[in-house]
Amino acid sequence: MEKLFVRILNVTLLSCALVSLLVVTGAVIFLVIGLRPAFFFDASSHPIKITYQPASIVSAEGEGSSGATAQGTAPTSELSAAAQASCNATDQLYKFVSNNQYGLADLDKCPDAQIDSVTSIWGDRTENYFTERAAYIKALLADDQARAMFDMPKDANVSTMSDRRMHIRPS
Repeated sequence: MEKLFVRILNVTLLSCALVSLLVVTGAVIFLVIGLRPAFFFDASSHPIKITYQPASIVSAEGEGSSGATAQGTAPTSELSAAAQASCNATDQLYKFVSNNQYGLADLDKCPDAQIDSVTSIWGDRTENYFTERAAYIKALLADDQARAMFDMPKDANVSTMSDRRMHIRPS
C-alpha cells in the first residue's frame, strides 16, 4: 500500500513539474515574441501620422522629437502649400475660438516663418507635420464637442459664424 502511495505521489509530482515546465516555456516564448521589437527596432524615418481624438479623451503627452536638424535648402512648392494650409487652419481656429475677433496678424508671412521654425525641429518630416496639423485642426473644428463648447450648431460653417456670439460653457 505504501508503494502505491509513493508511486501516485511521484506521478503527481512529475505531472505538476511537466505542466509547470510547459507554462514557463510558453511564457518565455511570449516574452521573446513581445520583446523582439524592443531589441530589433526599426530606426528608419517614417512619415508622422497624428490621429485626431475628441477633446474628452485627449491626454497630455510629450511634445515630440527634438532630435531633427534643420535643412538648409529652399522650401519646395509642396512644403510651401502644406505650410500655407497649416497657417490657414490656424487662422480659422483663432477665428472660431474668438468669434472672428482675432486671427493671424500676418497670414502672408506665416508660412515662411513656420517653415523656418518647424524645419529646425522636424527636419525632413516638416511637410508631413504641416499636412497632419492642418488635418487635425480641421477635424477639431468639425468635432461636435468643440462646437458644443462654443454653442455652434452641428451643420454650421465655421467661417460664416461671425454674427453669432459664442460662449464657453462651464464644465
